[in-house]
Amino acid sequence: MFPDLVKLCAGALDMEWIKKHSLALYELEKLTSHKDFLKSTDYLLKVMQEAGFSDIERYALPCDGVTTYDDCTMPLAWNRTGRSTLEMVFPEQRLLADSDVQPVNAVIWSPPTPEGGVTAELVSLRSAVSEDFHEFAGKIVLWDDSPSAARKLKLIQAGALGIVAYVDSIYDTNPDDVRWMNGVGLRGWYYTKDDPQMWVFSITPRIGRELEERLAAGEKIRVKAVMNTEVAPGEIYTVTGVIPGKSSGEHALVAHMYEPFITDDATGTILSIAIGKALKELSEQGKIPALEKGFRVVFSMERYGFSEFFNDPKRSGKIISAFNMDSVCYPSLKMAGTLPELRHSPASAPGADAVIVRNLLKESFPGFPFNEVQGNLSDDTFPADSNFGIPCSWLHTVPAPARHHNTGSIFNAPDWEIAEIVAATIAALHAKFSCAAAGIGKEELLKEVTEGVLADAKSNFERLQNIEYFNASDKEIISSFLADHHARRILSLNRSIPGAADEESVRKLFADFLPAKKVFSGENAPGINWVITRVPGFSQLMSFARVPVPERYTVVRMPQALMMGLLDGKRTLHEAFIIAKFFLKMTPAPGEEADVAKTFEFLEKYGYCTIQK
Repeated sequence: MFPDLVKLCAGALDMEWIKKHSLALYELEKLTSHKDFLKSTDYLLKVMQEAGFSDIERYALPCDGVTTYDDCTMPLAWNRTGRSTLEMVFPEQRLLADSDVQPVNAVIWSPPTPEGGVTAELVSLRSAVSEDFHEFAGKIVLWDDSPSAARKLKLIQAGALGIVAYVDSIYDTNPDDVRWMNGVGLRGWYYTKDDPQMWVFSITPRIGRELEERLAAGEKIRVKAVMNTEVAPGEIYTVTGVIPGKSSGEHALVAHMYEPFITDDATGTILSIAIGKALKELSEQGKIPALEKGFRVVFSMERYGFSEFFNDPKRSGKIISAFNMDSVCYPSLKMAGTLPELRHSPASAPGADAVIVRNLLKESFPGFPFNEVQGNLSDDTFPADSNFGIPCSWLHTVPAPARHHNTGSIFNAPDWEIAEIVAATIAALHAKFSCAAAGIGKEELLKEVTEGVLADAKSNFERLQNIEYFNASDKEIISSFLADHHARRILSLNRSIPGAADEESVRKLFADFLPAKKVFSGENAPGINWVITRVPGFSQLMSFARVPVPERYTVVRMPQALMMGLLDGKRTLHEAFIIAKFFLKMTPAPGEEADVAKTFEFLEKYGYCTIQK
């Protein structure tokens, strides 16, 4: 029998230590200037040393706008060089934004204005009358949401001078908070060296709506923008370390750095270290067996830095499973009733971790509500792409509607109770693996996982039979995939606990779920049956780095990340398309599959993949 591992792990977590270091890391990073990140990682190295990690390493990644990892082109470094302000100068003088008061007023990666600033008429994007936005030439544009890439590019090409943005949809709930608008890229999240750039100020909904109403009433408004920033080559860092295990292979926690919120993600970073510290201490005290597998933490730039790490087989080849620690303690459950979410490892790399976590939560925190969803390869769960094959789950808090990256307490005031629940549960997951590897509760764990997976499989197959938009042929494809998928979830235990599950016995469990006979042959299979092989070093679309400007901005139907992750060089486009739709509970749109096929023809032209038609 297992001991009460959650209680044991919770007792080993020093929450005051966690709070202290989370706040300190946040203070070092809250300005999001790259010049601060050497100091923040210096601090992190000391925390990891204090926690007892070994083989601690920090290495630099170039921020040059050119270097690309898995189609993630690293942005240029961005620094604040002084105070940035937005001021109304006509019909009255009034300060609208001030980075000394609210740093995120100056939107990250905004290029500097000319020395002394720029003064121009403010006009509303709502007043647009032309397709090409030529009426905004020489104007500063008021935008009632976070700027989107396509319309932002049109404003740049039209000769607009800059953007003043606010989130109108949260006026009623958060009128005086500001959105951190970090997704500035024209392709991907960030500008590349070849992209034209435009400065952006982010203001409060209260000020934004007032300006909008005055402009709608016909009032002429002039504003002066002073953006004191620097966009130039620099560096950013990946930090990693390990609590060694007895045998080869590592479980990993990944948490990004470099953002201006304690909840996103200073807490996730420090909690990851605290979990390793607790496991090491419990092992040394003899309260749990010595760790069978290593416990690694990886901290880097969200998605972009991790793309470098997981594309290096010398590093990622050691990792047998991962857990994302991003955004684990927003206060949105208490403040808005938004439920936390347990996201299973995506279907492209199935794992058992989420089944165990689900049971730990229900047993130890029966009053803790959460939703369960299937993985979609978003954020830093992409190591579960079939190119990497690393199961990656995620237990996280979900932002209140429209309040993501919000400066108010609804986003940036940690819920320390949930932080402790998440940390104790993830620590118990890894303690359970070590106990089972040492023979403590091994059969019990296999039974637990098998029962949980079988329940999930039954639910999946029942849902599949009731879906009307998949025909019989599609259902056969999905059924075959489901039988293999759920068997692989149970068999993934063997990566952590050698010999835990017998493959033949496991696969027999799902034989009854398979269709009795095939309803089509390969010759008359439905849909677009191209076999698409992604080139080495490419898994997911982000920056379109292989495509030159201006073709890079071509409008295409973006394939869903999970669909991309299922393309293993054997599966057809149609198979990947319908399997992804099933797992994501999405109805295929008319013509969507054909549009996605056109996108892959575009990608083949620029060397991202080959297509066997």
